[in-house]
Amino acid sequence: KARIFLSTIIPLLISPGLYADYPDTILNDAPIAYYRFEEPVGATAISDSSGNDLSGTVTAGAVTFETDGLFGNEGAFGGDTSILTALAFDPSVGDFSIEAIINPTTLAGTQVFVANQDGAGGGLGRSALITLAEGGFRSFIGGVATDTAPVFQLDTWIHLILTYDRSAADLGEDTIRLYVEGELLASSTVVAEFADGGWVIGSHKLQDNSFFNGQIDELSFWDFRLDD
Repeated sequence: KARIFLSTIIPLLISPGLYADYPDTILNDAPIAYYRFEEPVGATAISDSSGNDLSGTVTAGAVTFETDGLFGNEGAFGGDTSILTALAFDPSVGDFSIEAIINPTTLAGTQVFVANQDGAGGGLGRSALITLAEGGFRSFIGGVATDTAPVFQLDTWIHLILTYDRSAADLGEDTIRLYVEGELLASSTVVAEFADGGWVIGSHKLQDNSFFNGQIDELSFWDFRLDD
């Protein structure tokens, strides 16, 4: 079923006040998990706005919830924070997409802001979305780096989407696509491996390294591939 997803063409570098309906756009397409970071100061968990009750618990460091996000509050990650969510979909089973709006504040090494844990079934678990010191984005799904060119600036909100096309893997076609501000900037033919653990926000899957420095305003997960 074709789905028209208008947020892929939103230029977020323009005034955010123009896009007050962004959360409704997300919810209308039924994400399996949607983290908005609207929690009060001092909260140690984040809620899931999708209605599927897949909340997250802060397991390392602390998230600072601030009021200067693009859409209400946002979560500030200071380079020591990790959140383990109740979301546990297996990336090898079928199509999926991940959408995020982030504001990186430090360029240093590789910083993971979305990762998948191995789980009890002996899967691999990979870092799905990473910022690079050079200013680009990376996905390590499939055990191979899919990188964009340097594309973001510090202290600037930026919108990105990762999509995975499972059926393309059998044909040797592009499976991973990375869209930044609505433009396709990187793709690869990697195959996602089995993993049945929870998904992590803000760090490597081990939750003790590769911490993200910056702000996250909206983060959503889908069990289908968003339309190009």
